[in-house]
Amino acid sequence: MSKALNKTWTEEEDIFLRENFPKTSRKECAEKLKRLPNEIKKRVKVLGICKIFISYSQEEDSFLIENYQKEGPLFCSQQLKREKGSIKSRAKKLNLLKVKGRWTKEEDELIIQNYNSMGRVWCAKQLRKNAPAVGERAKTLGVRKENKPWTKEDDDFIKIHFPTQGSRFCAEFLKREMHSIHDRCSTLNIKTVRRKLKVEKFIKMDMPESCYLAGMFWADAHISKKKNCTAISLLKTDMDQIVDLFKIFGEWGIVNPKKKDRKEQTYIYTYNKYLHDFLILMDYQNKSYVEPTKILNYIPEHLHCYFWRGFSDGDGCFHVNKKSHSFSASGNVQYKWVEMEKILNKIGISNYSICIEDRGEGRGLSSTKIHRKNEIIIWGEYIYQNYESDKIGFPRKFLKFKKIKEKQKPKISLIYLETQKEFLFDTIKEASKFLKYTACYLSKKIKEEAIFRGYKCSFKNSNGDFLLHNSVQ
Repeated sequence: MSKALNKTWTEEEDIFLRENFPKTSRKECAEKLKRLPNEIKKRVKVLGICKIFISYSQEEDSFLIENYQKEGPLFCSQQLKREKGSIKSRAKKLNLLKVKGRWTKEEDELIIQNYNSMGRVWCAKQLRKNAPAVGERAKTLGVRKENKPWTKEDDDFIKIHFPTQGSRFCAEFLKREMHSIHDRCSTLNIKTVRRKLKVEKFIKMDMPESCYLAGMFWADAHISKKKNCTAISLLKTDMDQIVDLFKIFGEWGIVNPKKKDRKEQTYIYTYNKYLHDFLILMDYQNKSYVEPTKILNYIPEHLHCYFWRGFSDGDGCFHVNKKSHSFSASGNVQYKWVEMEKILNKIGISNYSICIEDRGEGRGLSSTKIHRKNEIIIWGEYIYQNYESDKIGFPRKFLKFKKIKEKQKPKISLIYLETQKEFLFDTIKEASKFLKYTACYLSKKIKEEAIFRGYKCSFKNSNGDFLLHNSVQ
């Protein structure tokens, strides 16, 4: 932030501070008002909104002890007129951050009944808690898990599935802890298979398959910060259509996790450092609020359509209704759709809208929507170039686009009789403006001559004689 000038405080700024402080921190208020946090601190003292750097009284401490765990830090900051951060730090000193009595009788009964047989991982999934927390709770309840002896069937299962599926899959199937799976694998000298990935082939970005996956990764991939993990999760039915594209570039880890009340998904991942570093270099780690400018500059221009096809399959959707059709692509609330606007304007699409639904605190979404049918067809024809031959992408989305294209209305054609030059118009209004007739007169003439049933009619104009009919495209 640049150095702030000694500006006088306006009434609007004071109203903003009274309404939002101490709900929002000093840094956030400073960013919105374009001032320094120190100025915010001084102004808050002058206005008497909040107590800053004043020691807590016994009454305030007793209020925190009674209400912090029930109501939370925001309620306490509003009542005591202190910052949320200072409330949290004071609660930490008073040992109020450890929530007491969070375990219910039902949860304790589930641990007592199932911890010994199913393990803490299974109990944690059922209770929607962390596995270490379940283990600590089991200790306090005096429940211990007996070490089950390893059978030959268990060892055979680990030998077959551990190298390819991993420890989590084996632990869930055998109902054991993950660390016990690792210990057993070390004693049996079982190691995971190192998957060879053809990174150079992918990084060149000279193939339609790699450019498509680059767009798909921009839409749905997860790039971890600490580990060199690149992963993407899709519905199993969709992933089955594009698994062969991944296999072109080497071996990937494939897992099919099963979750209750959810459709079956496929999780593809790799721990290749070179691919991870390349994607970070291209801003994939910040893709929720950064434009794909770097990767688009890196990909050859004639392959940009495959990038947008992958992005459309990940975050886009063709909407087919009886009355209206549309295409939309959605993203994070901070996403600005600059590169999307560039490509839409480049291919001749002007009737689109960008909607931002901000729910506060970084939540919400933004979307780009194409409304007109003819422009949806322009977008579909751009991203689905050569689809009939290459078959890259989800067939279900291509079929939706095909339905929209088949429902396209016939265009009105005007043929200049002297030169046989054809002029195409989407609506009667456009044709009437060209002929210098009223739209009402032209529509009556069309009904009389039954043009929409295949007949033709002629019109005279100051420019010459024209023949009007419909040409289906």
